[in-house]
Order: sequence, then C-alpha cells, then structure tokens
Amino acid sequence: MPLPAGTGIAGWAVMSGQPIVIADVRADPRFAREVAESTHYVPETILAAPLVDVTGEVLGVIEVLDPISRGEHSGHDLDGLGVAASLVASVVRLSSVYDSLGGMLLGSLLGAQGPDDYAAALAQVTDADNDSVDLTELARTFHELAAGGTAGVRLAERVLGEVARYARTRR
Repeated sequence: MPLPAGTGIAGWAVMSGQPIVIADVRADPRFAREVAESTHYVPETILAAPLVDVTGEVLGVIEVLDPISRGEHSGHDLDGLGVAASLVASVVRLSSVYDSLGGMLLGSLLGAQGPDDYAAALAQVTDADNDSVDLTELARTFHELAAGGTAGVRLAERVLGEVARYARTRR
C-alpha cells in the first residue's frame, strides 16, 4: 500500500532507516489508525523494517502485523525481519535493473538485422549515460559477447530471450 513517507509506523521506519517493533500500536502516537481501518484490519502489534539497498537508498518498508512470537517480542523478531528486508530490497533493486536493461536492450535491438547490427545496438546501450553502473556493466558484457562472432551473438540472443520471458511474467 503506497503511503506518504512520514505516515504511520511504516513511515517512521522509512524516515529513520531503522527497524521497529510496537507491541501495542493503539498506544503509540505514530500509529496511523485511519490507514489501518481503511484496510479493515487493525493490528495490535507491528514489526516494520525499511528495505534498504546496497547504496543506502530506502526502497520501501516491510511490515508484519500481529506476528506470532515466543513470549515477548525480542531482538530475534527484528533480526529475522531485517534479514528478510535485506533480501526483499535486493530483489526489488535487481528487478529494477532487469526492467531497465530489458527496456534499453530491446529498444536498441528492435531494428537489428544481424550480428553487426546487434553489436552496434549493444555498443549504443553500453555508451548511453546510465544512472546504473550495473546496467552499464551488463550492457558491456552483452557487447563483448556479440563482438565474439556468431557464437557470441547466439549466446547473447538466448540470454536476452530469457530476460524478455522473465519480463513478460512480471506483467
């Protein structure tokens, strides 16, 4: 559910960059009761952790509502949620890189007719001014494959085909 960055306990986790456990949300002034009520579920306990990527950017928040815990909520709950949040952040970032790569590569390769065209299209993507170092490095790898001749072009085509199939399943 999209929310403004400062709203509720999730908003606090985004703004602080820290995980949090609130055992009695009704007693916490950060709790956005109206948001919870709009979902038709008002929890008693919330665990929240920011999704922080390798660059330190907060991509979102993961929350667990009314978790089952052994006794009082402990640091183990937050540790487990922190590990899950790190994994989810990695998947979100990787997904974004694949989406960008897929769009750029497929757009560049649209008019390609053969190995020379593939190599030129990949070189164009490689030379583009990208915000993502990962994307540029991946494009360079495809360019190097295509520059290796017919076998390299075939390998690049197979990999790109798999990326395209993956992208279609995400829609």
